[in-house]
Amino acid sequence: MLQLGAEGASAELLECVEIGGKVPRGFCVAHADPDAAAGGWLVVGVQEDSVLRSFAIDAETGRLSRAGELAMPSPGVVQLAE
Repeated sequence: MLQLGAEGASAELLECVEIGGKVPRGFCVAHADPDAAAGGWLVVGVQEDSVLRSFAIDAETGRLSRAGELAMPSPGVVQLAE
């Protein structure tokens, strides 16, 4: 996960996290409600394992923790629905 500076001019590698599957195909970041404990969510489509995996983004550190998964046939594109 990369954390961007206030101006978006710099990035810092915080950690590498195993997705627990083969062929991560797409991902999206969803920002949480300002009052939520998590700083948002990272959702990854794991194409070869036919699953979507979600990770909570810690609001203070930006680090990820595995949150859940959903069976989904061969996810290729992951995007937010409005």
